[in-house]
Amino acid sequence: MGTNLIGKSETVAEKVSVPVYRDGRIIDRLAADPGSMPVRTTEGMQITDSFGIHAAYTENVYGTPLTIEGTLMTDSTNIVLLYGKGQIILNWDRREDLLHVRHPATGQPFHLEGLGRVPTGRWHHVEWIIAEDVMRLLVDGEERYALAGNYRGLSGKVGVRTGWRANLQVGTLTVTEHLPADGRYASAGAPEKEAEALESLHASSGISNMPQAASVAYAVTTEIEQMRLTQGGLFLRGFRPLPHADSLLGCLTGALRYYNRYIEEAELMGTSGISFMPPVEPLTEAITFDRFAAAMKLLGIKLTHWNGKGEAVLAYIREAFAQEVPVIGRFAQNGNYAAVTACLSEGIVVEGSDCAGRFVPFDKLMADDVGLVTVRVSEAAGERERLAFACRLAGGVSAQNAEAYAKLMKELEGAEGSAEKQAAIIAAWRYNRESAVRFLERSGETVGLERDDLLSHAVSAYGTESEALVQAERLAAWAAKGEGGDEAWRTEAARAIEEAAKAERSGASHLGRLADILDSRKLLQELHYHCVSCMSPLNTFRGITDYYGIDCSDAWLKGATGRPFLFAAHERINVHDFCIPLPERKMIGLLGNIGLNIGGVEGNAQGEAYRKLLEQAWSSAREAIDEGWACFGRAVDFIGGEYTIIRGYDRDGYYTTSWHGPSEKTIPWTMYGLGQCPCEPCTIRRNRWREEGPVRTVCVCDDCWRVQQAGAYLSPQEEGDVRLYWAKPKPAAADRSIVRQALQLAVEFADPCGPWARPGMMTGASAYDALIFALEKGRYDGWYLGLHANGWKELRDAGWLFLTEAKERIADPSLAKPFDSAIRHAARLKEAFAKLFDMFPWMQPFGPIPDGERRYAAAELLRGAKEAEIGALQAYKELAELL
Repeated sequence: MGTNLIGKSETVAEKVSVPVYRDGRIIDRLAADPGSMPVRTTEGMQITDSFGIHAAYTENVYGTPLTIEGTLMTDSTNIVLLYGKGQIILNWDRREDLLHVRHPATGQPFHLEGLGRVPTGRWHHVEWIIAEDVMRLLVDGEERYALAGNYRGLSGKVGVRTGWRANLQVGTLTVTEHLPADGRYASAGAPEKEAEALESLHASSGISNMPQAASVAYAVTTEIEQMRLTQGGLFLRGFRPLPHADSLLGCLTGALRYYNRYIEEAELMGTSGISFMPPVEPLTEAITFDRFAAAMKLLGIKLTHWNGKGEAVLAYIREAFAQEVPVIGRFAQNGNYAAVTACLSEGIVVEGSDCAGRFVPFDKLMADDVGLVTVRVSEAAGERERLAFACRLAGGVSAQNAEAYAKLMKELEGAEGSAEKQAAIIAAWRYNRESAVRFLERSGETVGLERDDLLSHAVSAYGTESEALVQAERLAAWAAKGEGGDEAWRTEAARAIEEAAKAERSGASHLGRLADILDSRKLLQELHYHCVSCMSPLNTFRGITDYYGIDCSDAWLKGATGRPFLFAAHERINVHDFCIPLPERKMIGLLGNIGLNIGGVEGNAQGEAYRKLLEQAWSSAREAIDEGWACFGRAVDFIGGEYTIIRGYDRDGYYTTSWHGPSEKTIPWTMYGLGQCPCEPCTIRRNRWREEGPVRTVCVCDDCWRVQQAGAYLSPQEEGDVRLYWAKPKPAAADRSIVRQALQLAVEFADPCGPWARPGMMTGASAYDALIFALEKGRYDGWYLGLHANGWKELRDAGWLFLTEAKERIADPSLAKPFDSAIRHAARLKEAFAKLFDMFPWMQPFGPIPDGERRYAAAELLRGAKEAEIGALQAYKELAELL
């Protein structure tokens, strides 16, 4: 990584950019952020970035529908296109073969395995088409991904970025806005053909029995707030029912598409209970509105039922449309649901999932009582809660299913109903149960219950039920074609139905018991990991203090632990900062000074002793969580020294929140310390480590090297470290005590013969000498220098801010001079490490640093910082003694 792809290039002070084209004409420019270190090239420009925060953007805003085309090349990772809340990432640094897509309207992420990789060092034509109802991604003319949705009315600048210190070249960028279905462009500069296009729209409205004027108004709309029609009506752009055998689900999925919510059909049917019920129409006596609405609420769908007639119907629909809320109802004689897609002065337009739109006149609404349902979206419940609801429902309808199966067998044995009718009924049963299997398998994987015995038995039972129903359906279908004996097929079909009913009872029983287990999960919902630092312990500590409402600045929190005043290096230099044996337990104890009583279980053991130690730790952690106390630990979900918050537990394991967000899957109790982060990229990499080999950031400490050679841990181990802690609030220590203890730790830590000396670790002046030597000899890996400089800069900033705040808080005139001396030395360190970071910003290319002049300049900076460190430690010692 980090190889410069360009030959001759010119670094320029002015803003580097490439032109943006449309139809061969320059209409805009894509301007690079100065933070991306842009250079102008023969083909266009090159940018680089560490964290993906310095994107290049167009100066103009563009509206959908549009096409974005770029000619791009990377030397390693992260070709990124940006628009609205969306992005497309090729060669994603977290997993290069995983195509990472974010929805332009909502930002919802989608990961597509095997579709994200492109060859490096070559130009690629990337085309992102965002139409009104679908977006598509094409790479070098090949479609990689398509996603249906409602992309109307979006607007924003177009952007390009990279990350992970890749060098991205941008050759050309073309942005083409297209004519929307309403005939009006979202941005300025619409072509003259707009009026011509409008005339051709109304002919394709497809609405039967609608007055001509209303048809024109329905098809040709203006995009002004609520899309008011020229005939005094309203409609929702993008709301249409989707094809579905069930009219209600067709309308609901259409509403979800309108909102850009994506819920798989198996999830919709499973959570609602339809998959576990006899084949009946939702919102009937079998599935009441209240129960169905409760299930939909878990999916983030809020349904509100209303009844009325006449002018009240139109008023209700107009009010909903004014709020951009879809409305569905029953208007046909067959009782099927339909979506209200327009509200006109003379009536309404409704469209069903199984039929084209039709006009319902006002006099019809005056005569009949109309039931309407509005569909809104809200925050969905977690996967686990949804699975528990479905399992509980499945267990609760066992008697109802048994009764329905008994009725079906009676009809078969009594020769009631035609073979064709019986085949249709059995097919509906079979479809529901196949959906149940898909729902349970998917939910089990998402929640982390793939190996759960109860779930496995339930999946097997519903699979057996589906197979029996397939057999019965096949027999009835043969008979309908005249290929089966009139009596023989009924007997065999009844026998298959009996087998299905038996499997149904078994599956429902297992799910009922699983619901009790799922309901037993304990989560501390308000406990979060807060990214205020590049160091996980400090993020963990911030999350805990925020959970308890401890009011302190980030600098006070960091400084109270003593961490900003500790300077150390590993003897092998190129080592992760968390692999250096810092006095972590001491720093955790100092954290308690700001208002936390911290306990824990620590130790290193083997065999049975290790298992007992781990059992003791988790038993204590569960008790703490039951009391509402925050828990955290080292190496909880990442291998090595990363710290993580433990936010809850269930029967099978624990839930975390850390660098990769809050987990929805549990980590098994016995897999503590083994790098079991449950996020998707980490899980895939763990399962495929044999093919993929070690990560690029190979730390050379003994522990990391051993892990790299052994590969991912896929089973429990028989030895290891345990470091689990819990914290509860207590009165904070006095400010003088907080500052004194932090500075005392700094002085003790810098002493090479002091209590914190450890093999392989150099501190204070010795650490500076080792780093200077490594720089001058060319042994310092650029990637690690950037990593270290990033952390040092943050810590030195925090140290200076902490001392400045401490002087103000303590406000003792007799300490003014000692404080000023300490602050002055801290400021020198702050300035030196800011300059070092400017020379080697995170992140740098891997490997030796080729620029000798820059290496020697960095060594000189560290020499000056060493002298400032020596003076600072003396000032800290004198101040601590006076405090």
